[in-house]
Amino acid sequence: MTRQALFIRPSSQEHIKFLSSIGMDENDVVLTVSRLSQLFSLSVENSLRPKFLYLTNKLGGNVQTCVKFPAYFSLSLDQRIRPRHNFLERFSCAPDPFPMRALSENDTVFAKRASKTLEVGPHTAPPLSDQPDCLLIVHWCT
Repeated sequence: MTRQALFIRPSSQEHIKFLSSIGMDENDVVLTVSRLSQLFSLSVENSLRPKFLYLTNKLGGNVQTCVKFPAYFSLSLDQRIRPRHNFLERFSCAPDPFPMRALSENDTVFAKRASKTLEVGPHTAPPLSDQPDCLLIVHWCT
C-alpha cells in the first residue's frame, strides 16, 4: 500500500474538518483533495455542506459517492445538480441513487442522452409548454 502525504495550509483546516465530519477517513480525504484541489476554494457552509446534504437527502448518495466522484463538489447546485435531478424527477424517472454521470456530462451530452429516450405522445406526462399537444416522458437509462 502506497502512503500519500498531503500538506495543508492552516487556512484549509476547515475543509479537512468538513470532509472528516461527513465520514471520510484520512485516505479518503487525501484522495478527494488530490483529485479536486479546487475544493479549498469552495465555501464549506455555502457550497460543500449544501451539496453534500442534497446528495445524501435527495440523490441517494453517501460519503463514498464523494470519494469516487469528488468533482461533484465543483458543480453548481443551483445551475446543474438540482435542475437535472428535478428534470428527471418531474417524470418520475430519477434513479436512486442518482447517476453522477448525469451530472458530469455537459448540457449537450445530457440533452442528447435524454432525447434518445424521449417518447412523444398524448397523455403521457404533464405538458412542458402551453401547447397541449407537446407532451414528453423521459426514461433515463443508467
